[in-house]
Amino acid sequence: MPDELQEKRDYLILGYNKFSRIFVMTIFPEDTWIGWLDNLFKLGNINISVKVEPAPARTIVNQLSKKYAQSSAEYQTYERQGNILHLPELETQLHDLKYLRKLIQTNNDKLYFATIFVSLNAETLEELNEKTKLLENEFIKKGTMIRTLSFRQVEGLKTLLPIGELPIPNYERNMITGGIATLIPISNPNLSHNTGIFIGRNAFTNAPVYIDTFIGPPQLPNPHVFICGTSGGGKSVALKLLAARNIATTGCGAFFIDIEGEYTNLTKMLGGNVIKISQGESAGLNPFDLEPDFKGNKQYLNIDDKVAEIRSLISTICRNKQAREIDAEEYAEIEVVVKQLYAEKRHYHRCKFTFS
Repeated sequence: MPDELQEKRDYLILGYNKFSRIFVMTIFPEDTWIGWLDNLFKLGNINISVKVEPAPARTIVNQLSKKYAQSSAEYQTYERQGNILHLPELETQLHDLKYLRKLIQTNNDKLYFATIFVSLNAETLEELNEKTKLLENEFIKKGTMIRTLSFRQVEGLKTLLPIGELPIPNYERNMITGGIATLIPISNPNLSHNTGIFIGRNAFTNAPVYIDTFIGPPQLPNPHVFICGTSGGGKSVALKLLAARNIATTGCGAFFIDIEGEYTNLTKMLGGNVIKISQGESAGLNPFDLEPDFKGNKQYLNIDDKVAEIRSLISTICRNKQAREIDAEEYAEIEVVVKQLYAEKRHYHRCKFTFS
C-alpha cells in the first residue's frame, strides 16, 4: 500500500518521490502477437494490468449476426451508388464477422472482453511527463492509443489491484482465445538466478542474466534443460557454451552422447576424455556400475532403479538386434539374475560395483 494518496487531475502522489499516472488503452491494434507488450518495460517502473472476462456465446452470436447484417446492407448501398472507396474495407469486415461467428457457433473458439490499464511511475513529476511521452510514442508505433484517466486516477489505481473489480467499464475490446494468449503472460524483465553461469544480458534492463540449473526448488524443480530451434539456429553453440561455462565456473562435470563427433574438440580443450564406442571393442563403460544416491544427508543404494535400467538396456538390444520384444518371463529372470549379482558383489564401503 502507498504511504499516502493524493489525486491530481492526471496523476497520483503515492508518497515522497513517488508519482504515478494511470492510462487505459482505447484503440487496440488489428493484429497482436506473443510479446507485443514486452518492450514497454524498457521504460522501467511500469505496471500493466489486463482484465479478461468471457463473453456469453448466445449473446455474442446474436450481436455478430446483427453486425453482419448492418455491414452487408452498407456494402450493398455503396455498391449500388458506385462508391468503391469503402468496399474493400467492408469486404474484410464481412469476412471477419462471418468467420468469427462460425468459430463461436461451432464451439471452436470463444470470445472474451479484454481491458488493458497501464501504470507509469517516476520519482519526479518532470520524469513522469517525459516517460509519458515515450510511452505514448511506443503505443503509436504499435498502432494503438492510450488515454490518461483524467480525474479518475484513483479508480484507475483500483483496476491495478488484484481485487477482481473493474470500476472503469466501456474500454474493453473483444478478442478470441488467440488474442488473449498474446496478452498473458507478460515477460518478466528481471528473470535471473542469483548464482550460476552468465548467459547474456536482459534485453529490457541490460542487467546480466545467470542460470543455475542445479539451484533446486522452488526456483527450478529439476536441472533439466531443453534446447530447440531450426537448423543453424545455434542449438549446439548454446549447449557448448552452457557446458563449458558450467565446468569452468562451478566445477560440475559433463557427459555428451555425441553421435556426430562435434563435441570432441571441446571435450579435449576442457581436459576431458573421448570414449569411442563400437561393436566388439572395449569402451570402458560398464552398465552395472552403481553409484550411491542421497536422500537428504543419508546415502543409500537404489538397486531397483538400476535393475530397471539394465532391463531396459537389454530390451533395447533385443529389439534392435533380434527384432523382438522381451516377454514377461524374461523380464522376471533378468530381475532375479541382476539382483543376485549385486547381492554377491556388493561392498557397502565402496558403494560402487563393477562386473566383468
